[in-house]
Amino acid sequence: MYDKLQEAREQTATVDFEQTVDELAERVWPTAQLTMVEADIRRLHQQIASTIDSGKEWGPSNRKAARALIVVGTNGSSKSFSIDYALSRLPPVTLRSGVQVPANILYREAKQGDAKAWLFDTLSVLGYTMARTPSPELASANIENRMRRNKFTMVAFDELSRVLQPRNYGSKRKLTEQAEVVWSQIIQIMSDPVWPTPVIASGTLDLIETLELHNSRTGETVARGDMNRRADITTLPALTMDDAEALEAYLHQPAFPKWRVV
Repeated sequence: MYDKLQEAREQTATVDFEQTVDELAERVWPTAQLTMVEADIRRLHQQIASTIDSGKEWGPSNRKAARALIVVGTNGSSKSFSIDYALSRLPPVTLRSGVQVPANILYREAKQGDAKAWLFDTLSVLGYTMARTPSPELASANIENRMRRNKFTMVAFDELSRVLQPRNYGSKRKLTEQAEVVWSQIIQIMSDPVWPTPVIASGTLDLIETLELHNSRTGETVARGDMNRRADITTLPALTMDDAEALEAYLHQPAFPKWRVV
């Protein structure tokens, strides 16, 4: 590709090659995946304006429980880029009073590790320092406190399947324990009576299966029905050769130099 562009540079003296390459790098190709994720995230963000009592001022303790968006797809289906790009373009939310609430986003890409490590990392990014990994109960209380203090309008946990990857655990029971910690924390963030926050969770298709795991003690699914009632699932199709052909057509628009893309 680079050699072909170099050749085109030599044949088209009026085009500044380096400048054009930089411009191409800054352009975002509106794939079906990106369009889908951007629409879903905007819709999720708008719901923060909902109040419990419409006669009272919007704010802490007068906001409806939030919803979640679960974005799944194969590796390379542009989940992370689509989420990051969509979050960066969120407009303010206009309340019924006319007041505009700017987007205040917490985005965190999950690292490899178990649920406790994920909680510890979440506390760290929230500015809460601890000498050692806390229990899920202590972590949840501190996360709740920090979420209320920061008043985020949305939280995104990207690549969450790194934490809930079945092959990382020796048994289904162990995976179930990990899934219960993660989904319980997400439900708490969505349902906090003082400051409920919409949540985005993304990962590979394995992530959906963890919602249906059953706790051996209670018999309930780890999602406890909460996620099924208040979560929308978006499955991104894998990028294919059809997408490559669409990209070629996109690059042949008048805004681009008349180069043949091969």
